[in-house]
Amino acid sequence: ATGAQDPNGTLWEIQDDLLAINAKVPYGYTELQYIEFDGNTYIDTGITPLNSGATINMKITPSTMANLQFLYGQNPTEGMQQVGCFLYTNGKISWQYSALRLVTDVVAVGTTYDITLGNGSVTINGTTITGTPDTPFTTNMTVLVGAAWASNYTSVDGRRFVGKVYAFSYKLGGQTLVNLVPAKNSSNVVGMYDTVSGTFFTNAGDGNFTAGPPVVGN
Repeated sequence: ATGAQDPNGTLWEIQDDLLAINAKVPYGYTELQYIEFDGNTYIDTGITPLNSGATINMKITPSTMANLQFLYGQNPTEGMQQVGCFLYTNGKISWQYSALRLVTDVVAVGTTYDITLGNGSVTINGTTITGTPDTPFTTNMTVLVGAAWASNYTSVDGRRFVGKVYAFSYKLGGQTLVNLVPAKNSSNVVGMYDTVSGTFFTNAGDGNFTAGPPVVGN
């Protein structure tokens, strides 16, 4: 009713209220449908868990296959063991947990994929590939989104994801440790809001995230 009385002002307030209904982010943030990674950007979640019972979920749309790209990475500190998920130039996605490596069928540029990773399986858009789980090991390297730690364990690998990211979560023992939602803050800085810790993660690399459209009526 108030919107009809004041079309120059209140209608915008009503629209803002609609955006806030059931929003996953608090007041002062705008939830986005996705953010775009440009091949230089990545997020460092700051958490260091690593266990065979962990489940990682991410929803992405790749924009290119020109170079190998890490979707997620967390290298351990024991020998050359490796944990990460990356996109090959041939369009296949590889999920590696130490000696376990699972490679999916070809994915396509411009198509959206919901990916769930575990020690012994990878599921993409409902199709699951399984293997023999490997022995869990420890790490002090943090979980990265859109990138992975380099083999020297001190820098971040330059082969980073190019495309849209809609969601990322990390669960361990049934507990969600990180749940990232695309968002921008009141200063229009683009990043991902963690609904678990209340932390707003911005780009930890070079380049810039690009904001997708806002979520309306969530």
